[in-house]
Amino acid sequence: MSRSFERCKETGIKWRIARSTRGVFSEEVCSFDISMNNMRCTGQNLECLIVWAQNRFRGYEFSLADTLYARSFSEFGIDGNSKISLDAAYELTRGLGTKWMKDNEAVISKRLGPNFRVRRWDEWLDNPDLPAAIQRVRTFFEQPPLSKLVEADATGYLRRKFGNAVFPVHQTEVLIDFIIEECAVYFLHSSKENVRHVYPGKSLAVLRAMARNDIDVDPRIDPEMLAVFRNMKRTDVDLRGKNHAD
Repeated sequence: MSRSFERCKETGIKWRIARSTRGVFSEEVCSFDISMNNMRCTGQNLECLIVWAQNRFRGYEFSLADTLYARSFSEFGIDGNSKISLDAAYELTRGLGTKWMKDNEAVISKRLGPNFRVRRWDEWLDNPDLPAAIQRVRTFFEQPPLSKLVEADATGYLRRKFGNAVFPVHQTEVLIDFIIEECAVYFLHSSKENVRHVYPGKSLAVLRAMARNDIDVDPRIDPEMLAVFRNMKRTDVDLRGKNHAD
């Protein structure tokens, strides 16, 4: 990351981006990766991201991870206390995605005009290549250096969301499945399109480690997958409120 924050002139939000990932990418599509659990993916924070990205890319899309959350919401509920059926969770997460679109369509259109698309998670779930990609990622991530990072990503999420409560093993496995599905979509997206993923926060630790090429991974297990993850284009953005002290 750049050491100091800059202020978005349009929104007043402060932002910080690694200098190596904030150039002009005229041949790439910008994919704003939208999480249902990250408030920096909406409102003025989202507008700040768009302002930064304007005129840097050949196209723009919003990858809306709404129904990605269905299984975790079914297991944990929204508040971590009340489980709901999987059908109800899919309905709930689709509703959250629709609300996000309604809440942000005005600012997106103001900044980008018609030059964007919204790709909802159901589009990936309907992709016939996804089941095989999920299995490939699951097998690839069984390597100890990667499996430990995936487990750390899962338990880190649980701590951030629910504190230091102790969760049964199967609940951690739900989050691991979440990460594997998410990474399978990253794999398909990045292997088929010239796309840069832009996210207001830190990418998964397992993705950052592969990009740094500083972990011992056996390239013979799936050389194509390793190459895609090592070369996946990402820009992680650190956003802070208007009154945040540098």
